[in-house]
Amino acid sequence: MAKRRKNPFVKKLLLMLPPPLRNPFILVLLAFGIWMLLFDNANFFTQWRLGNSVDKLENDKVYYKEQIKKAEAEKKVLDESLEEYAREKYYMKKSNEDVFIIEDKKEPEQE
Repeated sequence: MAKRRKNPFVKKLLLMLPPPLRNPFILVLLAFGIWMLLFDNANFFTQWRLGNSVDKLENDKVYYKEQIKKAEAEKKVLDESLEEYAREKYYMKKSNEDVFIIEDKKEPEQE
């Protein structure tokens, strides 16, 4: 069997590395770490982006829970005074009455 000769470029490159990095196991571990950090589907940047989106969704969840509480309080008020609400918000009236809407004059804006 013929003896395999190393490429002189590879030999020089290996001699330039510090002694702990010349170990093939360390090289494989380093390559694996770089692969997992940069190229894998679950890489660092994807995980960071997903973490940010989870934080945003949790903030949205808190906001919507507050909005639900406000809507439930408004519904409770609406159930208690349905006629008053309809008259004020939608200008509804009974068939035998007239409704007059009085609006304040807006002054023209001066520049």
